[in-house]
Amino acid sequence: VSTQSTWGMQLRQYGIWSRRPLGLAAVLWAPLIHVGLLHLGGNSVCLLLTGRAIFTYHDSLRLFPAVTGFVWLSSGFLVWLCGVGGPHVGLGGTVFGHFTFILGTAFLVRPIQPRNAALAVVLAVVLGGTMLGGLMPDDARLSWIGYVCGGVMGLVAAGIYVRHLRSIPGGQKYNELDVVANTQATLEDVPAAAALPHVVINTQPAAPNEAEVFHYK
Repeated sequence: VSTQSTWGMQLRQYGIWSRRPLGLAAVLWAPLIHVGLLHLGGNSVCLLLTGRAIFTYHDSLRLFPAVTGFVWLSSGFLVWLCGVGGPHVGLGGTVFGHFTFILGTAFLVRPIQPRNAALAVVLAVVLGGTMLGGLMPDDARLSWIGYVCGGVMGLVAAGIYVRHLRSIPGGQKYNELDVVANTQATLEDVPAAAALPHVVINTQPAAPNEAEVFHYK
């Protein structure tokens, strides 16, 4: 929602006001309020890029809303708790949380996947200027604390997600994000591997001296 219109200007007062009881409820809707069409358009484009990147990395429609909801609410609460004054509005913190989640998962998962790391670097080049502009704004109205809180909670979300991946049956043996179809496996490995999503198991014995590699996403 852009606040350039007359009715929109009145919406700004419904942003997050730090440490005010009524300001806490604004965590739910403040990211939807923007100060102008340029602000709204910029955040919308960045959201599309980071959202697409999350889906490309992990091929999961459920992960994007989960990460978005977590960063949206947790970073908003941090802004309410640690911010100064108000109102704080806009989706920039959530977008920056997406950005740090992508970087975090690209480099925290072991072994590092070249495709994911390359995509993270490309995204950093494309959006890096915008993200740094949010952290070091030349406009006093820009809420840098929102970007900081969003970035921190994006890294927290990445840590939670990577820990979840490592807790899947099979542990470190299945800690990659990419699936290799028809992966060679022995019969003893089938129960653990079959519990993973999207894994295609070939139960034919591996060739002598051929290393066994398992992947999932």
